[in-house]
Amino acid sequence: MAFATCITPSGLDQSCVQFLTQTIGSRFEKLKRRILRKHRLMSALVFMLYVLVLMFIICSAVLVAGQGLYTYELCVAGTWVCLIFYTLIKAIM
Repeated sequence: MAFATCITPSGLDQSCVQFLTQTIGSRFEKLKRRILRKHRLMSALVFMLYVLVLMFIICSAVLVAGQGLYTYELCVAGTWVCLIFYTLIKAIM
């Protein structure tokens, strides 16, 4: 819900982008330190899921915001992106 309030008619506000980057980066560092400290398989799986979900969000945002998904070919590409990430995430789980 916090992300929805950051969207302005001209795009994302600079302070909002900085906040989101810092939040995601700090969570990434905490997960990485925990995995390196404990060396547990479950922590590594959670870290891999976290990375895959972030990659999915970035790819989806690029497809929607950058390409617009106005043509059939772009919709098919978006469907393949969703299918591939869904399969990878389910394989890890």
